[in-house]
Amino acid sequence: MNLETLLKNYAAKIIGFSMAICNLFFLINIIHLFYQYHFNDHFVCFIIRLSNAVLLTLSILFSSGIGIGILIFKEKINYLKWSLINIGIVTSAFVIANLSTM
Repeated sequence: MNLETLLKNYAAKIIGFSMAICNLFFLINIIHLFYQYHFNDHFVCFIIRLSNAVLLTLSILFSSGIGIGILIFKEKINYLKWSLINIGIVTSAFVIANLSTM
């Protein structure tokens, strides 16, 4: 088996796994930020603070991205179309986060 055939056969698994891991990383950051906002013992002054509604929206978007990544990994859905949809989800999440701080 050469590299091209190997990548063609496992492209969905590679893309799905990396998509799920990236969305999981973003979700962990959002949860950590929520924890720092509400349950931090030390006084931390945030210059920009996201509202709880924005944090909830972002966590829902990134959770759906994790689900899409898992379905791509299991090869239940087409990885090309859903990868573009996931890029749109992540882009809209960053737009929501940046517009909410204005």
